[in-house]
Amino acid sequence: HGGAVSVKCRLAARASLLAGGRVPETAFEELAEYVDQISHTGAVSHVVVHARAAILGGLSPSKNRQVPPLRPDLVLRLAEVFPGLRITLNGGLSASDLQDAAATRLDGLMCGRTVLRRPLDLARHSRQVAAAQHADEAAGEA
Repeated sequence: HGGAVSVKCRLAARASLLAGGRVPETAFEELAEYVDQISHTGAVSHVVVHARAAILGGLSPSKNRQVPPLRPDLVLRLAEVFPGLRITLNGGLSASDLQDAAATRLDGLMCGRTVLRRPLDLARHSRQVAAAQHADEAAGEA
């Protein structure tokens, strides 16, 4: 028997930019269909979604982290459509995103470059989460 399987993906993968350097639109339905296909058997229990599409031709890895727009709204919608699946948001997160995530259906946030650039923001957020959890536990005991 195997362990839990997680998948990390982008919102979409596109072959190239459109005419004039425009980024192709990302369709939620396409993302939801993909997530359904990989998770419907129960083998995949956790999906980490980088909130940008990937442009496979014409953009460097660095530009792929800047040019396609961030669409965290699509990841949040995915968490609503698949409540039984663990969904983690990745990509372009800031300290304020960390604050806002507690009020969503997301199961987690994956921070990379933000933590490298601003490690004290993560430490501050961790203290705030711990304090909020402690307050909730104290209120439940009263």
